[in-house]
Amino acid sequence: MSVKYTRAEQPIGLYCRVSTAEQEAKGTSLKNQEEILRMYCGLRFPERPVVIFSERGSARKTNRRTYKLMMRDAHYGVIGAIAATDQNRLWRNLSDGLSAMAKLRDWGVDVIFYNQGIDTTTSMGKMLFALTAAFGQFESDSVSERTKRTLGLKKLRGEKGPGLRPFGWSIDSAGIMTRNQKEQGFADLIGKKRANGATWGRAAKYANDLGVPTVLGNEWSEQGLRLVMGAVERRRQEEAEILIV
Repeated sequence: MSVKYTRAEQPIGLYCRVSTAEQEAKGTSLKNQEEILRMYCGLRFPERPVVIFSERGSARKTNRRTYKLMMRDAHYGVIGAIAATDQNRLWRNLSDGLSAMAKLRDWGVDVIFYNQGIDTTTSMGKMLFALTAAFGQFESDSVSERTKRTLGLKKLRGEKGPGLRPFGWSIDSAGIMTRNQKEQGFADLIGKKRANGATWGRAAKYANDLGVPTVLGNEWSEQGLRLVMGAVERRRQEEAEILIV
């Protein structure tokens, strides 16, 4: 027969996680995390039993076996609260954390983050967590906006982003892109061939006969030539729009 608990007596799940040997060396070992959480819950909730959920793995993945077992127990009321030394023990991704917290609130499960001083069994803890989530979302949005602005400025300056240089453009020692006249002329010749009715297959053969290789130094394939010529045309249009602005 299963034991029936009142809400005030429901067990607390203590979640402990490490991902690397380095974390062990820094004092965040599974044993240290468990000792801290046992001490806190023993003082704060002496009448409530605890259940240990301990594992190794990255918090970037929410399909961790022990984490999933803990969330299942929370869903079915086996545990009434989850405690961790830090919210990063549970989630590294903000959206994952907010999604999981919404579920826990719906299930009536409290959350305790020892290092942040967040304990949603108290009204102050509920407010602190709401503020933390709001500021976390604000920071995430701000980072996204700063990244977009930086990429936009790089494009306006003609600076190269990550990855290979685009065919038709060269990069100087300062990372500034300028048109590669040889490759631009090649693109014009391919465009004329296509305008005169050549298939992409015939255009690729013509491209290889011209002796102008791809960015990686390979011969042209029908599919590759079609994709690259499309990219050249799009970048030319972007440059024209920037000049107009």
